[in-house]
Amino acid sequence: MVQSSLLVVDSIATNRVAMKVELSSSWYDVNVASTGEEAIDKIKQLKPNLVLVNNTLSDMHIAEISATLKAQLGLDAPPILALTELAETRETLLRSGVEDVLTLPVDHSFLVARIRSILRTRAAESEWRLRDSTTRALGFAEPLQSFQSVISVMCMHGQKIDAPLYTLGLANDKGIAFRCEQVSFALRDQASTTGASVIILGLPESAPERALSILSDLRAGANTRQSAIIAIVPKDRPDLAAQALDLGADDAALDTIPPGELVLRTRRLNTRRQATNGMRKIVIDGAEAATRDHLTGLYNRRYALPQLERVMEQARLSGRPFTVMIADLDHFKRVNDWYGHKAGDAVLVECARRLQDNVRSTDLLARIGGEEFLIVMPNCDQNFARKTALRLCQHISDIPVRIPDLDKTVPMTVSIGMTMCDPGDPNVGARRMRRVSSSELLCRADKALYKAKETGRNRFMVERSAA
Repeated sequence: MVQSSLLVVDSIATNRVAMKVELSSSWYDVNVASTGEEAIDKIKQLKPNLVLVNNTLSDMHIAEISATLKAQLGLDAPPILALTELAETRETLLRSGVEDVLTLPVDHSFLVARIRSILRTRAAESEWRLRDSTTRALGFAEPLQSFQSVISVMCMHGQKIDAPLYTLGLANDKGIAFRCEQVSFALRDQASTTGASVIILGLPESAPERALSILSDLRAGANTRQSAIIAIVPKDRPDLAAQALDLGADDAALDTIPPGELVLRTRRLNTRRQATNGMRKIVIDGAEAATRDHLTGLYNRRYALPQLERVMEQARLSGRPFTVMIADLDHFKRVNDWYGHKAGDAVLVECARRLQDNVRSTDLLARIGGEEFLIVMPNCDQNFARKTALRLCQHISDIPVRIPDLDKTVPMTVSIGMTMCDPGDPNVGARRMRRVSSSELLCRADKALYKAKETGRNRFMVERSAA
């Protein structure tokens, strides 16, 4: 099965053929181009997932190809993996905007692992970008803020005294807070990695596989799963670089990497990590905003109704009773009419707080209408439900609600309608309860609410068992 489409760009025909055969054996759909212009045309036509460009093209530099694609395709431009025979050109190529640079000849397993890693990262970024765009379109997000801050970088390595030579650039960079620990210590105390934006994992020549095993723990750890990780492997073990990438490293390099290049890779990874974390936070905040009432902070109707279904299903499985209540503030319209909507908002916020303070943490409390609240109480028998409803009425009516802007107090009361379900009741039974819908529960609680209103308000009424 074809995994992804690749475009190989090389001016030498034998190189193109060899690379196509090599990558096709790994089940990639490979196309080729011999010039920069041909590559740009094929990229627009074929839309490959990744472009591999040899740094020997006669008509166009890699930087020019990258700039042209970004100008014409924007975020849809595919990542570019540059291939070069001159190790000293890697840093220059990285600064041109390509995704990564590999020095030829390159180990096949490392090349394929790097391709997988780039495609995996790009797919994750696209997914977060799509969710971020959806969140913004729904109006739940503020624009991303760009900022510069000191980067916290931790190096875990196998040397006993000095930090590795490749970290000299990190240690001397004023924009980087750099520290080193031995891998053996980090294996024993993973708390030492807390707060690191970027982790440099240096694999010692003596026992690199043992150090490599920490990658999975870092990716699973609560304190490190969002950190960017660069694996540094012994120069004669490129196979370990491939393993590191497949185990979750964001980047991998040989221990001969120049200090300046490692600084550049570290900064690029941190920038990407910040952008991804920013989009992740926006999406999470947007999801939270979509399920919360903006005024009271309680859950909204969108969240509450599916939760009621879950409580019903759990009750069917456990045989334990639960209660559904609908609470409605009495004469709330008068507050808006007499004192204004701002005063009405203050009353809603305070009454929501009192309701929240007098239900259990396991109970669901949601604002489902203007002044109407839904309360779902799992594992709740009739006696406890009645006591709770009485307490809610008392805590709303006992103390008038103060309106700060007007320096006034407004007496408020609440009416509550409830219905109870007990699948463990032999007169009900779980089988009969399966026929009860959430809309029927709400309808019965609503009927009880109307009875409470009709008989004087500031009280609760119970509708017969929903089952």
